[in-house]
Amino acid sequence: IPNRNEITKDSQEVYAFIRQHPTCSYKTIQTQLRLSSTCLCLALLQLIRERKIAQHYQDGRTYYTVIQEGDIGEGQETADEKEHPAEFVSIIGCHFQTKV
Repeated sequence: IPNRNEITKDSQEVYAFIRQHPTCSYKTIQTQLRLSSTCLCLALLQLIRERKIAQHYQDGRTYYTVIQEGDIGEGQETADEKEHPAEFVSIIGCHFQTKV
């Protein structure tokens, strides 16, 4: 399992990629950045928890987009967050129990 520094480095790389490709899939990110499933899942989880990216479901597929400043105010939830409670985050088959 990657350490905190590796996760931070990977999340910065993933964030930069998503900023350049406004709506991209897990597979696209993994293929382009050549990250292992574990590294990518942990990077995405960190970015979601930091509210830097959002995960969207459309037509049976999952996409990631950057959250623009002001898109989600403090205390507001996205539709996906209401549907998928904060204590359980699912990222393309990688399931993490988070502390609430």
